Amino acid sequence: RRVLFRSNPLSNPDYHALAIANQILGGGAESKLFMNLREKHGFTYGSYSRVGNGRFQAQFNAGAQVRSEKADSAIAEIMNEIRNMQDGKITEEEIKIAKAKYNGSFALGMEEPSTAATYATNILINNLPADYYKTFLQKINAVTVADIQRVAKKYFEKDMSRIVIVGNASKIVSNLNRLGYSVKMYDKFANAIEASKIGRAHV
Repeated sequence: RRVLFRSNPLSNPDYHALAIANQILGGGAESKLFMNLREKHGFTYGSYSRVGNGRFQAQFNAGAQVRSEKADSAIAEIMNEIRNMQDGKITEEEIKIAKAKYNGSFALGMEEPSTAATYATNILINNLPADYYKTFLQKINAVTVADIQRVAKKYFEKDMSRIVIVGNASKIVSNLNRLGYSVKMYDKFANAIEASKIGRAHV
């Protein structure tokens, strides 16, 4: 599942809330997607999400590698977890773990001289306040459930998304149709193919 949204520069007021939202959804082995698709259902070895950043158009994506027969089920669960985020179904423990990850990685990163140089460059290139990184963790730790719910609704927008499945269409399409999505199929060269010519295709 991929969603293109407007730019997400470091100066984005939603940057910190969006980072925590993504960490909770699919940022690691303790995330909602990982615990659902791997631990609960056994669909995959791992499921993750990522949020792009930068001054130009960014991309949010979430996905997993699963058996063809479970593609529809995996999609349904990914979409369910995104809706849970949008509905504010986030525990204090999930927020605590996500914030701890950022606090830990930020502290470790500061031990590398190259990290300090990168931060200084970011401040110059992105016209950020001089104290941007001094207040970074303060802003991360101030993120609330309401903040996460708000950015999940704003940036994880289902109406702007594209679901891309690569696999054996003959084992995927019949189950996929039950989800109610409009399905378009393509061969490995990205040429559109008709349903009557199902083979190994990109769906």
